[in-house]
Amino acid sequence: MTYARDLGELSDPSYMGESVGEGYRYASGTVSPCRSQPAPGGFLISEGSKEHAATQNALARYLSDHGVTPLSPHAHDPQFDLAWSSQGRFAIAEVKSVRAENMVDQVRLGVGQVLHYAHQIAIRLGAEVPATVIVTSRPVTPELALYLGRNNIGYADAEALKNGGEVRLPYT
Repeated sequence: MTYARDLGELSDPSYMGESVGEGYRYASGTVSPCRSQPAPGGFLISEGSKEHAATQNALARYLSDHGVTPLSPHAHDPQFDLAWSSQGRFAIAEVKSVRAENMVDQVRLGVGQVLHYAHQIAIRLGAEVPATVIVTSRPVTPELALYLGRNNIGYADAEALKNGGEVRLPYT
């Protein structure tokens, strides 16, 4: 069976015709004081949250600057970080806070998250939904770029979004 055929068989008729996402809500990067604790990779969750919000907002601005409307999830959507729709096609992104020592783990985690969100939305829409991983502080390594590219997963980092570096996003 092909993936497209599987999607048609799994499409949820209760959601058919229902939109995914809504107008983008800029991320604030605030967390409650109890969440400001050490996290894997040696930085505080509150620090990661600020970087995450800044990168997510940079992605929204990048999309807007390229004539693409960024979207936030509806309450009934999978809780993706950001999505966009262009010419009737839908794509989704997961932002991961990274440091050199945790980049591989964070990218692997992000891939799992974004593929699951994309799968859930693809079933609902009956169409393929490309996935993208965005990292906060540095470009992905050449090995990770190859891994993402070979698996048809878009990628970028915060600096590239802000300053015109390598950005591989579907439908932009």
